[in-house]
Amino acid sequence: MFVALEAHALILQDLAVRRGIETDIEGVSLKAHAIVDSVCRAQSRRAMWMWIAVGLLAGALLFVKRIPLVIAGPRSLSNAQRTYRWYDVHVERNAETLAEYVDALQERSQYTFSRAEALAALGSTPIALKRAAERLKAKKRLATPRRGFYAIVPLEYRQSGSPPAASFIDQLMRFHGTAYYVGLLSAAEIHGAAHQRPQEFQVFAAQQLRPIEVGRNRIRFFLKKNLAQTPVRLVKTSSGQIRVSTPEATALDLVRFSDRAGHLNHVATVLSELAEKIDASKLVQAVEADGEAATAQRLGYLLEKVGANKA
Repeated sequence: MFVALEAHALILQDLAVRRGIETDIEGVSLKAHAIVDSVCRAQSRRAMWMWIAVGLLAGALLFVKRIPLVIAGPRSLSNAQRTYRWYDVHVERNAETLAEYVDALQERSQYTFSRAEALAALGSTPIALKRAAERLKAKKRLATPRRGFYAIVPLEYRQSGSPPAASFIDQLMRFHGTAYYVGLLSAAEIHGAAHQRPQEFQVFAAQQLRPIEVGRNRIRFFLKKNLAQTPVRLVKTSSGQIRVSTPEATALDLVRFSDRAGHLNHVATVLSELAEKIDASKLVQAVEADGEAATAQRLGYLLEKVGANKA
């Protein structure tokens, strides 16, 4: 019996020890959870302040430096639907401003402007200006002969989509920063000697330039190394003045570049109409400036064939 009581006492003692250990373990566990919670709260506060700082920085960039933020949407939305919301608001405002800017230029009889000039005048962003210009182009109020160069389309030319090349060629060549003059059949037409209206506007330039197609106009450029020696005259247009080769220099160019002017048969027809505008003394000066004896001989032969006594 004493043995049984002793065994029971040992069992109770063992249970007390185990309960004490479990109590200690539970206390340690609670302390661990408290430490973890405090660390998480500290990290959460740090993360919270970090995201607040990021938000403030993004807001400053958005309104001060005008850097657009992409408005993300669901994956089902297309890229076109995920648009720049900030620019959508301001493009509409700048489109109105650009239209007023175009109207102001027209009032001063100025029909061209560059992208840099518009940006400086309006204080808008390149993307906003581009979208506003596209809207005016859709209304046929603007034409773009070259990237970054705009031509204002007067009401009488809205149907063709562009003003005549002669109205903006001088400003365009200034935009390119190169010397030029209108020559060949285009010059002959200006001098009143075109047998028929040329299909393209022909320009000699000091550097190689790509052709331009804008509206119903096609402008073709020809490289000429001794361009500065060619006699030219200033001809008034609706928007200013353009450089045009003299009748004598035009005749020489027509012969020298006959393959670009419809070959000799067409050149002879044009020369028959241009001959009355040619001055003999000025023709000699043009020949000396050109320095092409063979061209001068061929021109003399053609002028004799068409019955031009002035040559």
